[in-house]
Amino acid sequence: MLLIEILAGVGIFSVILNKLLDNSFLSVIRVTAFSSLFIYLITVLFLYYTSKSEIKDFQSVEKEFQTARGNGTINNNTVLKFKVNESNEWLHDAQDWNRSIFELCIPDEVDELTSIK
Repeated sequence: MLLIEILAGVGIFSVILNKLLDNSFLSVIRVTAFSSLFIYLITVLFLYYTSKSEIKDFQSVEKEFQTARGNGTINNNTVLKFKVNESNEWLHDAQDWNRSIFELCIPDEVDELTSIK
């Protein structure tokens, strides 16, 4: 969120200064700031919906794990163990990134999930 505010602020500030000073360097800054803001917003939307699909994948692995636990076939299924480890790593990384500058990219649903045990 801070990055969006900074890029928008720099863009607006350069527009105002460009009106007063008519400087080509300020035009370059304005175009760069607004282009970066546009690219950042597109990236945020892409990563947000990618994370939504990753959450569904995590939930399906968790459901598969619970089914295997109910059947007692967890020890024989190494592929499932690998999926569980991979899903837990993704969850840990997503929860860490959700507390950083990329909080807009990751849905808050990630914080509600717990590791598969």
